[in-house]
Amino acid sequence: MNKRFDPIFEACRQNRLDEKDLEQYISAMITDEDIQSIAAAYKEEGLQEGFEKGMAIGEKRRAEDKVNTAKKLLERGMAVEDVADIVELPLAEVEKLK
Repeated sequence: MNKRFDPIFEACRQNRLDEKDLEQYISAMITDEDIQSIAAAYKEEGLQEGFEKGMAIGEKRRAEDKVNTAKKLLERGMAVEDVADIVELPLAEVEKLK
């Protein structure tokens, strides 16, 4: 989150404001522009998290596809070394698939 809000939140913690007072204090201190900035920061964080999850899923599927392709090529009699080269898997991993 935006570091410029840290003093506001720290003041609230130090003064042990109850929920109602905390809400009033924050409303008085934070402008509409600040709220938009906070929302944008959370949106960006969510987009980044979604992107990272999507990339991880894609990488996992790609690895699974490589293994499946290697198995099919081995079943058709292709040499282990050629399969490893074509699907870009380590030779040892392809040998385990035989």
